[in-house]
Amino acid sequence: MHVLCLCLFRSIRVHVRADTTFTRNTDDDQQQRVAAYFSTPVQDLNSTNPMDLDDIAANLSSQVEHWNVCGRGFTLERIKKFVIVICKYCPFQGSSGLETPQWLAKKKAVTNVKNTSDSKCFVWSLLSSIYPAPHNPDRISHYVPYQDTLNLPNACQSIPKFEQQNPSISASPSCAKVMTTASFLCT
Repeated sequence: MHVLCLCLFRSIRVHVRADTTFTRNTDDDQQQRVAAYFSTPVQDLNSTNPMDLDDIAANLSSQVEHWNVCGRGFTLERIKKFVIVICKYCPFQGSSGLETPQWLAKKKAVTNVKNTSDSKCFVWSLLSSIYPAPHNPDRISHYVPYQDTLNLPNACQSIPKFEQQNPSISASPSCAKVMTTASFLCT
């Protein structure tokens, strides 16, 4: 099932939920039933990161063991519900060669550096803000000499680390609701 979803969406998020019943015999020969609910951490899946079934099984087993500590003595009676939750996932990432929406380009407040040869849109956007070009600010050639002047991340997930390494710069990613265009506001 998850393979079909990956074909449709390219990236998905998956986690498992299990609703269970545990039993134990009490001192007066009665049987006590208790419901317990378990959920695994989310796994982000794509063509390079497949589902790790061993991790899911180990995580659920660990949760059951942790739940049953301190001599409770419960035994798993049955699994009432076992649900694999699959959600479409659009990771926040850079892209190259996207046009600025017309309504935004008219404001002349955004520099859209044209980079068709790599996926360093965050790098070029940041450098265009720090080192404004006197003319044709959309050309990468203005910013190539500066790409080694800062500790620049290659991924959007590295922005907090980048801000720690460069305390005078605050990078605030924001998304325009035009397709999946992502823009960066650098202050």
